[in-house]
Amino acid sequence: MLTLKKKVEAILTNLKSLGITTYPTEDKGECVEAIVDYDGESFFIYAYEGRYSDSLVIKITPTPRDCTTALLDPDGLFALGDQEDSLAMKVKQKLERLNKIVKHLKGS
Repeated sequence: MLTLKKKVEAILTNLKSLGITTYPTEDKGECVEAIVDYDGESFFIYAYEGRYSDSLVIKITPTPRDCTTALLDPDGLFALGDQEDSLAMKVKQKLERLNKIVKHLKGS
């Protein structure tokens, strides 16, 4: 069975194959944090183990947070799933949405 960090690294590998720049993960105990660049913007990915299943809960935000704040903060979008390849596609879709929002807020 893969650790949470290994699962996140597999998702990042899939994202990289989709042309998204990824950076090394950091295990923060309660979650694993990763940073990705998408269309000139940096986003923070926080991954958590599901409590009652093998699924992963992923929160994508435009600003850095700690594990607890990332889950509770209204900024950002969630992706849920149990397969790293399908989760990578979900994360990419969420990145596209967040990127549009961030660019709109910046007036770009």
